[in-house]
Amino acid sequence: MYPEKLTTHLEALALSSRAVAAMFRYDDREKATLDYELADPLGESRHAVAGRAVHQYPDRLLVHVTGRCAAHCRYCFRRSGVHRACGPLDERETGLIQDYLKGHDQIKEVLLSGGDPFTMGTDLWEYLLDGIRQARPDITVRIGTRMPVSDPVRFEDNRLIQLLADHGVVWIMTHINHSDELTAETKASLERLRKNGLSLANQTVLLKGVNDEVEVLARLFTTLVDLGVKPYYLFQGDLALGTAHFRVPLSRALAIVNELRRHVSGLAMPVFAVDIPGGGGKVPLCPPWLGAPGKKGWPLTHPDGHTGFYPEEKDGPVK
Repeated sequence: MYPEKLTTHLEALALSSRAVAAMFRYDDREKATLDYELADPLGESRHAVAGRAVHQYPDRLLVHVTGRCAAHCRYCFRRSGVHRACGPLDERETGLIQDYLKGHDQIKEVLLSGGDPFTMGTDLWEYLLDGIRQARPDITVRIGTRMPVSDPVRFEDNRLIQLLADHGVVWIMTHINHSDELTAETKASLERLRKNGLSLANQTVLLKGVNDEVEVLARLFTTLVDLGVKPYYLFQGDLALGTAHFRVPLSRALAIVNELRRHVSGLAMPVFAVDIPGGGGKVPLCPPWLGAPGKKGWPLTHPDGHTGFYPEEKDGPVK
């Protein structure tokens, strides 16, 4: 079982928001697994290099800097991952990442993920960022985080903010799914990051019973734009074990997204995408990457030619 974990901030928020409670509170439906759900739905283990790094795309390197999160999202695609119990990168592991970056000039971006990277202490951040910049002064750093939602007080650390601002091009990739998560504290943390020169973009997961309505998504995305955060991706749910009750059938998801385009500007409209189940890469859910559904489901084709299928699921409760 994936243990329930909430911060004090989320504990209070979950009492007043059904959406927040659904995302963070354990549900017995998690016990149900489908035969096509996967422990590693993105196939990251197939592209593992240099310890905890994943080199799936030629110009990007993903690094699991820690397996720890401040809170556990119930739909997490890494809930069964091998790195979930790992602590922060140690000196040896950081050295492996440095050596790999030095030896692969085609990598233009390094994505720091986890777990949540901002569960690490500020001293570790200084060591990690210094190490990346020593290896590759030119590289763009992306940091994926849920911390502005789960524990926004983390960004009251002025030293941390200054470290991020002083280490070249750094993008903060937030993960916000519902406008209920945009509390005054969360907005303040985003404002603090933005005012110190950090670039902000957001990734949202489409979740049944949480945000699978046009009005809910439109409110979230327009509010994020007002806060200086670019809605970057809207993801169809990955086929992680025990998460079927969160997934919106792809046919209905496409209808939601098509209608959403009529309600928000291009700036507020994220790319609707999914990772090909089992590995193969991320694909936008629109032609020519998305084909007509058949017996196997919806055919997906990556720009590099890799193909796979996403199932058409029934729209109802998982029993």
